[in-house]
Amino acid sequence: MSLLNGHVEVRVDAGRGAVKLSSKVPVNDGLFYALSISKNGRRLELRINDDLQSTGVLPEGATVVRAPGESGGLFFGGVSPGLNTSNMTATTAPFLGTIKDAIFNDE
Repeated sequence: MSLLNGHVEVRVDAGRGAVKLSSKVPVNDGLFYALSISKNGRRLELRINDDLQSTGVLPEGATVVRAPGESGGLFFGGVSPGLNTSNMTATTAPFLGTIKDAIFNDE
């Protein structure tokens, strides 16, 4: 998940090729936004404040999302030095801002 030119960009790979989801609206105006990424089978959705922004479908045979090469993961604010993220993120620039809350799997 990255913030690129004010827009959210999410890249998901389940082992058969990456899917990119991008927001239609910018979120770099100092306001809080509710961002959700959901996966149902192979279908992915990106929503901001409950408004559908982007959808994608994982390639045939891809169902379980895992970190590529066991070295990926979910990072907030930046990535560890030396981690190759060239195909996992839109930018390596660190995030400057506020993340108010994070919920995973409704928990």
